[in-house]
Amino acid sequence: MAALALSLRLWSMLGPTRAVLWSLALTTIVAPYIWGWDFVLLLPLFMDTAARLVHPLARATLFGFLVVCLVLALESIKAPDAGNYVLWWIPYEMMIGMLFSLGLDTRMRAHDLHGMSST
Repeated sequence: MAALALSLRLWSMLGPTRAVLWSLALTTIVAPYIWGWDFVLLLPLFMDTAARLVHPLARATLFGFLVVCLVLALESIKAPDAGNYVLWWIPYEMMIGMLFSLGLDTRMRAHDLHGMSST
């Protein structure tokens, strides 16, 4: 229910394009075991986030989360008995990376604007 409420709130705040991206991404958090490669639903939001980030540090942070995610995913599936279940954490890690990068971008832009206005 909370995810539905959050999705409806996002639809009221964001335009349709961005709301669809967030809604797709939220399905991976709400129901991580419905399908095996559900984290691919995060890729449109990930790409949108990367395109919207302005500050280089925020972009580098997002890229760093992606690299860590890929390395850990490759290591997770190396085991001979590994199945899709070993990748359950990917949606959470990607979402944390996107939210952290967006927050960092917002803070850095505010800091840059504040620094420019005080000089």
